[in-house]
Amino acid sequence: LNQLGIMESQNGQRVKALNAMRQAFMCCRQLDDADGLVSCSLSWASIHARFGEHSIAEQRLREAEGMAAEFGAISGQAACHLLLALIKAAQGLMAAAAKEAVLAAELYTNAND
Repeated sequence: LNQLGIMESQNGQRVKALNAMRQAFMCCRQLDDADGLVSCSLSWASIHARFGEHSIAEQRLREAEGMAAEFGAISGQAACHLLLALIKAAQGLMAAAAKEAVLAAELYTNAND
């Protein structure tokens, strides 16, 4: 379902993409799949970003970063900050983008999960 959501978004099908991501997220939640929850949250945020919904994407990424921290997934936290950097850069917020990119690099450097 995660991949279906991504494919639908690449085809410009916003509603179908978000519905698939919602279902994927709920499946991961029911299975208590921590890695899946973080992965789905990252994908969900990227779908919102693809359609220019930057504030919603950032909210999803902040939630995903919190989950990744709770689960001890340092690389998941890094991925969240990297995607935040890309979103900030797309908005022209270069200082904020650089800050997020540095956080991502630091986390990736220290990740061993």
